[in-house]
Amino acid sequence: MNFSGATYSSSPGQNQSLPVPAANANVTRKRKTTTCDHCKRKHVKCEPVHTQLGTETCKQCQKDQVACTQTRTAIRFNDVSSKIAKLNNTEDAASGSQVKTKRHRKLVYVDETAELTALYKEDDNDEYPSIGREYDGTASVTSTSLHNNIPTPTDVNLNIQTIPPSGRLHSSYTSSDVLPGSFILRGLVKPDSTSPRYNTLEFCLLGYYIDHLSMWLDLCDPERHFHQVVPQRARSCPPLMNAILAASARHLTRVPKYRTESGAVKYGGRILHNLTDETALHYHSKCIQDLLELGANPEQTGNEDLLAAAIILRFYEEIDYPLQDEQKDDEVFLRVLNMFIEAQIPNMAASSQPSLTATGELSTSPGEIYSSPSSNVFGNASLESRWYISSLRQAAFWVAFRQEVYSAFLKQRPFSMSLSRCDIFRSFTPGEDGLWTARLVIFCADILEFCYGNTAHSTPTHTPHSNSTQSQSQPQTKQRWAQLKYLSQKWIDSLPSGFEPIYVREPDRRQGEVFPEICYLTNIHVAGVQHIELARILLAVYDPDIPKLGLGRKESMRALSEELRAAVLRLCGIAVYNRQNPPSLTTALLGIVVCGEHFDDKTEQIALMELLDELDFHHGWPVGDYRERLKHSWGWP
Repeated sequence: MNFSGATYSSSPGQNQSLPVPAANANVTRKRKTTTCDHCKRKHVKCEPVHTQLGTETCKQCQKDQVACTQTRTAIRFNDVSSKIAKLNNTEDAASGSQVKTKRHRKLVYVDETAELTALYKEDDNDEYPSIGREYDGTASVTSTSLHNNIPTPTDVNLNIQTIPPSGRLHSSYTSSDVLPGSFILRGLVKPDSTSPRYNTLEFCLLGYYIDHLSMWLDLCDPERHFHQVVPQRARSCPPLMNAILAASARHLTRVPKYRTESGAVKYGGRILHNLTDETALHYHSKCIQDLLELGANPEQTGNEDLLAAAIILRFYEEIDYPLQDEQKDDEVFLRVLNMFIEAQIPNMAASSQPSLTATGELSTSPGEIYSSPSSNVFGNASLESRWYISSLRQAAFWVAFRQEVYSAFLKQRPFSMSLSRCDIFRSFTPGEDGLWTARLVIFCADILEFCYGNTAHSTPTHTPHSNSTQSQSQPQTKQRWAQLKYLSQKWIDSLPSGFEPIYVREPDRRQGEVFPEICYLTNIHVAGVQHIELARILLAVYDPDIPKLGLGRKESMRALSEELRAAVLRLCGIAVYNRQNPPSLTTALLGIVVCGEHFDDKTEQIALMELLDELDFHHGWPVGDYRERLKHSWGWP
């Protein structure tokens, strides 16, 4: 029992004193021959030894340079509430007819250290703590009862019961949870409150998501739905909360800077001894089960909270699997995610307003190219602005769309989301900066579709790698490439002034600098500019006019290498000098892994390698075997 940071233990006269770390000189204890706490955690034999100072410890604790302590089973009190409340007044208030409470133990005030507190916390938490509140008390739902037994998220309630640790249900706050003498906390919790109560690990994981992970998802969202809205929704949606806890647990265990010398994870001043790789898998498995079951219910596929949960688990996939492990990273939630998107995101009809072709001529083909800035499309622009970010559902769609762009670019595979629902955004009409960034992301997706195709189409999409004959495909390919090339420059010319860098500086090679310093006002501008750079890389590589053989081939490839190097240096310069925006580093990663072999300068190679190290070791983003592959292509030992 803790009161005001203190620990009360029984006196030596009645029971053994409560063990404390040896570093506390104010408290002494007798070393017993039983296993100490540190050896219990490491599952090793505890061998007591005597130090030169006369203190007792064990070989393992002496080797690891930790305090050798032993924690007893917590003391149990009978009738705690009434006895503690009357403890100070018992002697004065007792009369002849009253039975005086007998105090069998003398209370000793013990200075509680941080390490001792951490040891207590280990016994308080289960090995696999989890958010296990379920829909309407249904512990498991079969496919035959989905339509009748799974309510909407508004029907979610708490079941106060006990089940095995793999699916334990947390109780809610009640008035009895507040200590009788704790008048300070009494006003914070309403009587009979049904708000969920989280243990220390879950509290830290939720806070880690809010403070560190939500920014990766809110990159292009000025309303910050995944930071502001999702944590609130998660309190009443167990699948969403489990998705958050899974992503946080996986990311925390990947970042070396949160590891202590003993290997435990330390975050927020707390040592999370029970946070392991299995913790993330536990929350991940629970969320998968919920999404697969609820996804089979047509009524639940329209639940935007489940869409957000699927997106967070897709983020989990991105940080969980090394890039080279293609077989393991099968993008399980890509299929689940597309199912929720198809049910919740409508296909917006494109305007029939004239559009601008690559030669500057007007075309009335809606959605094929982009509308002219001078076209009268006010109604469409208004709808476009309202639909861009108006709810969690729309915000979730844009996160899913960017995730698909990242995956398709990195793996050089066909795009797997239909671009028809983006037709309304193919416009140069005035709008907010966030809307312009969305348009740039869509343009990058258009080029990915041109290069690799799109599996979401009912009919095969023509690509430069299609099986069509050369005489049939080459004219279409050249025409489409010319259109996209024209638009890439038109985007740069049409962007609002907010997308212009606020500061630009060439690298000082004498000081060993490699990347140009390019700074922008907000993360939204950074994301938009970086996606147009990715688009330009793809256009340069898939230029149909590059000779395959013969004279001019070598010169064309030399010019291509210079163009790719310049684009990658710009991507990295934007990322390095906007470090408050970690997702910009992952966008730069795309350029490095697809164009890194074009760098011959040793100084530039070292700078690129350091950027990969920063992503992996400081931001927990997997880079797989690309370090070794780049070293091999550069001829490094």
